[in-house]
Amino acid sequence: MAVGVDIAGEPIVTNLDKMPHLLIAGATGSGKSVCLNALILSLLYRASPAEVKLIMID
Repeated sequence: MAVGVDIAGEPIVTNLDKMPHLLIAGATGSGKSVCLNALILSLLYRASPAEVKLIMID
């Protein structure tokens, strides 16, 4: 799954099986909610409901 870009602008791609925890942090207005929405939609479009298990804490 693509999770963003690094400081050099290179894409960061990861396998969620090897990284089951993810922290999304940033200043107000930096796009945290947009990022989270895109990640969740990506998971839901690519996997069945039986394959996706999420626990979200705000």
